[in-house]
Amino acid sequence: MQRIRFDLKQLGLYAVVCLLSGLLVIGCKKDDSTVAVQQMDAQATEDAAAAIGAAVAVNNGGAFDQVADVMDVAASVGLYGTANRSISSTVSTDSVSKSYDDASGWWTVTIDRQRGNQTGLYYSNYHRVYKYQFLKNDGSFQKYYLVGTDTAYSIKHQIVSGSGTVVTPRVDNKLLSVDGAWTATNTNTPTVTINSTAPYNRTASDTVIWTMRNAQRTLNSSLTLNFANVTGARGSGLNWHKKTSGTVTGTYHATVTFQKGDTYTEKTIDRTFTITLGGVKPVVKIGGLTYLIDAETGEVAAP
Repeated sequence: MQRIRFDLKQLGLYAVVCLLSGLLVIGCKKDDSTVAVQQMDAQATEDAAAAIGAAVAVNNGGAFDQVADVMDVAASVGLYGTANRSISSTVSTDSVSKSYDDASGWWTVTIDRQRGNQTGLYYSNYHRVYKYQFLKNDGSFQKYYLVGTDTAYSIKHQIVSGSGTVVTPRVDNKLLSVDGAWTATNTNTPTVTINSTAPYNRTASDTVIWTMRNAQRTLNSSLTLNFANVTGARGSGLNWHKKTSGTVTGTYHATVTFQKGDTYTEKTIDRTFTITLGGVKPVVKIGGLTYLIDAETGEVAAP
């Protein structure tokens, strides 16, 4: 009887050891799975960052290009074809047409631009329709930025519509729609301040290519940006984006279609992000990761 009692004790101990071992194995598998999900989520964030970079870049007709147009409007020469705005583009064409409504004080401007470099790796062709209005110190409108000796103290600027295509080594972008509104203040001084009065909204289809991974996927996306106290030099000119400061906050949503290569768990991507201007390259923080944006080409890279 004593021997039987001893065997049962041994058997119970063995069962406990087996149970604990099984839980340990399961725990390890769970940890491995969590790590894999985190890695795939990071890839989704990286895709989102690449799409955001393409959506804001100067040469791509992105949000920074539209900000530069506001800076140009706030100058005596006004908005015109500004092919010298960017460094990397060596092939540039611009077409600008304007009309003015005497009753409302609003200008309507239509712009068509093409940008490209000699390697053919970067190319954009885009169309924009703007409205803007020059305001005096008392809030009433005047026709031009400079009327006699009176400069406009602020400018209302609206993006009515837009379309276009962009090709970079990493992103092939087709813009479906764009709209938004800003108010530019201190336009009678060398430094202009821009704040969103309506969010900058952009819908697009981005094909993102990662050559090293042999991966390709399409993101049908919507992007929203809000500008808070973004300052820059009046009359943008060359390298204007290196002289800006301020913050841009935004949200990014996309549905993903995988063509080839690596995949991730998220079939839809939802991210909030912050872009900090100032210095050579804007910094975007998204999904717990940080990237630097080339403000001209839209390429993103880890700092």
